[in-house]
Amino acid sequence: MRIRNVLQTTLIKRQEADKRFGNKSPDEILAELDVLRKIKQDLEIKLASKPSDIATEKLAQLENEKEQWEREKFRLATELQELKRNGAYSKIAVTEVETLRDEKEALQVSNDRLKNALEELRKEVSEEIEKSKNTSPFPECYAMDENEKLQAVTTLENKIPDLQKFAEDLRYRIAVSPEDENKRLYYSAQDIRIFLGGLAMSRLHLLEGISGTGKTSLATAFATAINDPHNQYKSKMNKRVGYKLIEVQAGWRDKQDLIGYYNAFEKRFYESEFLQALYEAQCPFYCDRIYIIVLDEMNLSRPEQYFADFLSKLEQESPTLSLSTDLNRRFPALFEDHKTLKIPDNVWFIGTANQDETTLEFADKTYDRAHIMELGRNQAKFDIGSLSDRNPMSYQGLMSAFHNAQNKYKSEATKADQFLKKTFADLLEKKFKIGWGNRLERQINAFIPVVIASGGSLGEATDHLLATKILRKVKNRYDIPPSYLRELKEQIEVFWDDLDRQNTPQKSLQIINTEINRIEPEA
Repeated sequence: MRIRNVLQTTLIKRQEADKRFGNKSPDEILAELDVLRKIKQDLEIKLASKPSDIATEKLAQLENEKEQWEREKFRLATELQELKRNGAYSKIAVTEVETLRDEKEALQVSNDRLKNALEELRKEVSEEIEKSKNTSPFPECYAMDENEKLQAVTTLENKIPDLQKFAEDLRYRIAVSPEDENKRLYYSAQDIRIFLGGLAMSRLHLLEGISGTGKTSLATAFATAINDPHNQYKSKMNKRVGYKLIEVQAGWRDKQDLIGYYNAFEKRFYESEFLQALYEAQCPFYCDRIYIIVLDEMNLSRPEQYFADFLSKLEQESPTLSLSTDLNRRFPALFEDHKTLKIPDNVWFIGTANQDETTLEFADKTYDRAHIMELGRNQAKFDIGSLSDRNPMSYQGLMSAFHNAQNKYKSEATKADQFLKKTFADLLEKKFKIGWGNRLERQINAFIPVVIASGGSLGEATDHLLATKILRKVKNRYDIPPSYLRELKEQIEVFWDDLDRQNTPQKSLQIINTEINRIEPEA
């Protein structure tokens, strides 16, 4: 019994021991003990190699010092970079200073040189100013006063007995080109009559048409034919007599572009070729001759801007041109009050105008004041008759022939004026908003008699004025219905016989037909 209790107690202890060891077998426990012993040995080895507390403290101190050294190193490196950068800037600054010093020395030398040059220029200017006191601000015009050829007076033809024969002879002389003996300039007899009538009517001509129709040639050949019938002055007067060709530029905006300008610093007026032509036309050689100023391609710029002064002055009596200048210096002989130049009566201004996309349209104020001609291509050739010897035609002689014709055919002009007013005035005013005033009446009285006296008819002359002065204003309008144009055409065809039974109004009808076809093109 006692043994059983002892065993039972032992069993209970064993069970408790098994629980404490996790119900592991002795072998397993022994194995774990072996592992633990090895771990212990490893830890003892590591413990033996571990530094002492003094060493650890020393190591921590060194690491702290290392961090401080690293920070100091970074600070010093930054300062070094800054110093290097400042050093580079200093080098650049030194280089710039040296460069500026060199430039200063060079500029000083240049400045001294310029001072010397300025002193020389001051002396020259002073000398020129002294010299200029005895010179003219218009050197080109002044030189003409001393030109023996321009101061000479030649024998002129002072009378035109028959304007029709004169027009025919003029046509032949124009046909013989003054520039090329083998070249011929063919213009119809009507063109010459209309041109002469335009000279009587207006000092401003507009010759229109496509390029190559002889617009410029008509003006220059007329001037040569009437002033130099035998080309005797061709080689002496710069290969031209009685005209000046002015090439209009696209940038012209005011009259300074046309006549020139006064330079106050140089105390000189820069005389354009146009101004020189106005002066030349008044010199003794030309003062009683017909003088033509050709404004080539006049509509490259707007005449209403650069030619504005002349548009109004040409309708005045004795028009003048006032120029800015130095009043205390010598002036050309033909100037009045040192600065006023007359626009001479013997000068006509003929503008040529191409009709293309590079040019501008003329304003009504220009058209209304001008004589207008449109030249066609391919003029018919003709045999040139015999050219008799004659002197250059005088301005007074031509004007006298015009006045005689205007007196002789005054009734014809009156008939044309009344016909236009009675037949077309109401219709044109009400349906086309087109009217005319006293200017057209004066032009009719001046133009139509000269055309008739030159061999033309009343219908031919009236047709030209109706087409160029009145019906021109219906061109390219979009506010006119075709019915109005047909009514106008019918009225012209019905009543034209009351004016002239022999000659149909071809120019006027052509304008109306062209406008009808433009608005209602044929299918």
